[in-house]
Amino acid sequence: MTRVCVPDLADVAVLDVVDEDGQVRRVSVAHRDQAKEVLANGLRRFPPQLGSTQPAARAMATGATVLIADMPHEEVERLVHTSEHGAVVEALQMRSLIAAPLISRGRTLGALSLCATTDSGRRFTTADLPVAEELARRAALAVDNARLLHAAEAANRLKDEFLATVSHELRTPLNVMLGWLEMLRRGTVPAEKQARALETIERNARAQARLIEDLLDVSRIISGKLRLDFAPVELASLAEGVVESMRPAAEQRGLALTSSIDPAAGHVAGDASRLAQMVTNLVGNALKFTERGGRVAVSLARAGDKLELRVADDGRGIAPEFLPRVFDRFRQADGRGDRAHGGLGLGLAIVRQLVELHGGQVEAQSAGEGKGATFVVRLPRALELGGRQLDGRQGSAAPMLAAPPELKGRRALVVEDEADAREMVAAALERSGMKVTAAATAEAALETLRADLPDVIISDIGLPGMDGHAFLRHLRALPASQGGAIPALALTAFAGPEQRTRALLAGFQMHLTKPASPDELLVVLASLLSRQAN
Repeated sequence: MTRVCVPDLADVAVLDVVDEDGQVRRVSVAHRDQAKEVLANGLRRFPPQLGSTQPAARAMATGATVLIADMPHEEVERLVHTSEHGAVVEALQMRSLIAAPLISRGRTLGALSLCATTDSGRRFTTADLPVAEELARRAALAVDNARLLHAAEAANRLKDEFLATVSHELRTPLNVMLGWLEMLRRGTVPAEKQARALETIERNARAQARLIEDLLDVSRIISGKLRLDFAPVELASLAEGVVESMRPAAEQRGLALTSSIDPAAGHVAGDASRLAQMVTNLVGNALKFTERGGRVAVSLARAGDKLELRVADDGRGIAPEFLPRVFDRFRQADGRGDRAHGGLGLGLAIVRQLVELHGGQVEAQSAGEGKGATFVVRLPRALELGGRQLDGRQGSAAPMLAAPPELKGRRALVVEDEADAREMVAAALERSGMKVTAAATAEAALETLRADLPDVIISDIGLPGMDGHAFLRHLRALPASQGGAIPALALTAFAGPEQRTRALLAGFQMHLTKPASPDELLVVLASLLSRQAN
């Protein structure tokens, strides 16, 4: 597509595509002068950042074509986001630009940018827009069709692999249990082996229960029904408890399991059982993929306003091509019938979802196969707990967390058409020390923004008239001085990865599914504002 555009329509053509995870990838760059191809290909390193004022990002956010007929030096500065990027743009002498969004079936898939350089004398005008938009439409159709075909093939392959894996993982312990039960019923097991038989049956039954629970957790995550009971959690003691509980399994496998946990690391706001599940999955994954004689190390320490948990091993490692997909559901590097390791490939996917629901981030690091792996979790630290203690009584309401200090004095705009929901969110934010303005519609919110700019926006998606997606696209088309760069959180009943991607493409930075507890909302907002500050 980019090659078709030069030299007849443009001097430089660039195609950006939004991946399924919401990341922008620069897939193709072409220059009319093949001698400058190497220089032009330097643009590949600088894809547009969603939510920025860059032309391609604005086109993707608003769904409208952006025309910059003449780019003075200050406009070039808006176009770039690093000095190195600016050097490439200046070297190419780009002085006129059209960025047209790739839209198919109502979804924004990327952007096609056509650039004119100083030496060619070409300048774009509104007369060039229909051609650029038609090319973008055809590119979007091609990308969409290719993605649909690839997704169908991949889904079919993953389905077959996953069903084979489920069958294997459920049938193997079932075979063991049925075999021992049949021998016990017939009385053919010697007395000295009966205790061992019952122990084996119990162990395999628990393994099956864990597999089924993982499947149910994934189902809850996909449907947005996984809820967290937020309370102050001392992560150090929780992590130490998980490590001690898994030490016998490590010793049985001939592995050294060590820990370096700062007991004064502090608290996080979260669901203790789900945080324990997160740590257990990470340590269990490390034990699984480390050979006898290897080491697994767990550490926890403060890192600024966050707690950083690291689980490192010197085991099998992760191939570079698999590293970006290590947290995907139903993905395993050895997803074949002859796999050396068991499991359904759900543990790490559940870890990522739990970490994100707690307002944190998780990343995997590995130098390659055979060189070990490190998983790093960063969770916002609950800095003020107000001296409250948890009494652990069942049936009583969980104590409310003290507000994250990042929120005190900040201004929030809440956009929600349901009066009860609007009042609840406003009350939760005001309890944290925030100054709240509320609006029932997107139109009213835009009117409010003309009078006063907040520090953050919390908006529903299903609004009457202009919905939340259109509201954010309109907002992101505004200059920063009029609110175009305000961080925004989507608080919505629309759940699932596709809905999250749509929200991010519209211009939201984070996506939180209803129902969300007040504590969960405050933690996510604090994480959003901290991220923007960094």
